[in-house]
Amino acid sequence: MERAALNPQYDVPLENKDVVFAAFNPAPRVRLLGSVAKPELYRLKENATILDAITTAGGLTLAPAQTTLRVVRTTKEGKQISITVDATRLFGVTDLSQNVKLQDGDLIFAGESRTGRQVYISGEVTTPGALELGEGDGLSELLLKAGGPKPTAAMSKLSVTSRGGTQRMVDATSISKGGKLDVVLEEGDYVVVPRNEATVTVLGAVGKPDNYTIPENQTLTLGNALIQAGGTVTNAKLKEVAVVHRLNDGTTKTEIVPIDKVGEGVLTIDYPLRNGDVVWVPQGRVTQSALSKLSSSLGVIGLVSRIGGF
Repeated sequence: MERAALNPQYDVPLENKDVVFAAFNPAPRVRLLGSVAKPELYRLKENATILDAITTAGGLTLAPAQTTLRVVRTTKEGKQISITVDATRLFGVTDLSQNVKLQDGDLIFAGESRTGRQVYISGEVTTPGALELGEGDGLSELLLKAGGPKPTAAMSKLSVTSRGGTQRMVDATSISKGGKLDVVLEEGDYVVVPRNEATVTVLGAVGKPDNYTIPENQTLTLGNALIQAGGTVTNAKLKEVAVVHRLNDGTTKTEIVPIDKVGEGVLTIDYPLRNGDVVWVPQGRVTQSALSKLSSSLGVIGLVSRIGGF
């Protein structure tokens, strides 16, 4: 039998009881993350490629055209390099160079392909979260993609924070009125739509006692507030509706607004409410406990005598 040629560096004479260790190239261990059916750590066959790895992991969960592939590899020097793979060309077998041969320790990331900028929006919008903007899209398009602002949104106080931490305030009230606001957004921007804190409270003999928002740059009337509160219930004392105003010095002022009367040519249901107002609709005989609860929470003084006693 002919002896195989050896590299001269391995032509070393052996002595009695010498032990020979045969080194071999182990099958690569790679971890797949992201848009594959079974993202985890795999030990693959020798000379495995990225296509082998994806097949072993059950395939992609998105179409190749919607997927970005990246192999992150740590070199012998401890540096990390990133190899981008075109998934469409890989699975179309049109470019074999995309079928990267893997090494032990490789990380494979399969992500969703994005052609635009990804920005984030939270707060008083219908669908907050990460959204993608196309070429030329700005704040108006972002709000539209997020389902639009809620009625409780404070559109005059939007904030836009960049990835670098720079914050700018934006008055977007023109958008809520059907206009378009040309505010440019960058990749990674974070938009917050805060809640409008201007509210009135409707209590007593109404269908839904609660706090109700005063729309920005609009007037909320007593009639509209009562409609939002589900209207008045049976036996509500419509002639003794009280509106409690909070004054700047911390005190309160109470007005009786009979909603079945016309005063100074204006229906009292058109009575304008202010931020912090409390509307109290009594029902039947006003009780001490009800007034005590109202007084303790609002600091109302003299309300008993103003609405007919108890």
